[in-house]
Amino acid sequence: MDEDQIRDALRRYVREELMGEPSYPLGDDEPLITGGLIDSFCVAHLGVFIETEFDVYIPDADLTVENMDTIASIARRVRADEQPDS
Repeated sequence: MDEDQIRDALRRYVREELMGEPSYPLGDDEPLITGGLIDSFCVAHLGVFIETEFDVYIPDADLTVENMDTIASIARRVRADEQPDS
């Protein structure tokens, strides 16, 4: 899966499941946590989604604001950790 597809899947999940606003125009670099769009409980759900959807495990210690605050930063992390056959 390329990074655009990863960003699209993440954006869809965040808007629909975490924010409950499927039509919200969420940008790649819009701050999710520091911008108040999601909270720390949502980050845990996002970690589970990433593991399920992309087969990428992000340790709890890495589920931080610094690592998980934008769609772009999350997508880069997922892409970097993807299994080679994905």
